[in-house]
Amino acid sequence: MSSGARTHWTLPAVIVLWTSLWGIVSSYPIPSRTNATLLEKKWETLFSRSYLGITGGKSELNWESDYLQGIKRVRRLYCNVGIGFHLQVLPDGRISGEHNENQY
Repeated sequence: MSSGARTHWTLPAVIVLWTSLWGIVSSYPIPSRTNATLLEKKWETLFSRSYLGITGGKSELNWESDYLQGIKRVRRLYCNVGIGFHLQVLPDGRISGEHNENQY
């Protein structure tokens, strides 16, 4: 094969590859916010989904004051360090823990 035949097929392949890459790169939006604000938004969404049980928007209720005025709930967290134990965050802010799981 002559080098002219290779050039004949190589040039269109390079052009197709270049335009494909350009199309992919240009389709991504340029972020107007910094990574810090994007990270804060992700944490806020995660918190609202896990704590408030909503789809990710901000709650219209002030959960801190509503929590203190309403029914005081005991929060339990399981710690998987060593033999494992349950941590309890009590309504007054104290933290206690026990190795045996209780029914509550």
